[in-house]
Amino acid sequence: MGNSYYRDLFGDVDFFKNIVQGRRTETIDLSQGWQLEIAEIVFIRSGSFVGTGNRSFSTEGLGLRLSGIIKFLQDVKVESNELSYIAKHFDIRYDQSEFKTNEAYDPLDKTKFSSLSLFIKL
Repeated sequence: MGNSYYRDLFGDVDFFKNIVQGRRTETIDLSQGWQLEIAEIVFIRSGSFVGTGNRSFSTEGLGLRLSGIIKFLQDVKVESNELSYIAKHFDIRYDQSEFKTNEAYDPLDKTKFSSLSLFIKL
């Protein structure tokens, strides 16, 4: 029969060291990020990951959202049945991001992602 042991609610996480101070350990990876939203239209994002071994990278990204643009137009009194219909039934989002690493030859360095999403509201 194998060895077993009990972990409490937080497992290996030391609240002060890992959460408050933002330090990683041999068993705890650290991810953090933030997002700035401007008028539900533009989303500016950044984050980082520090893991075991030599795994560390940062990310930066940008998002745009059609529903935020339509809300803005409606707020400035642009009246349109088409805009109202689109706002009620559809949303289009564009997102892009890029990995950046500290290692010159890391295969993840400068990897870029882009997506275009269509949401249909029933």
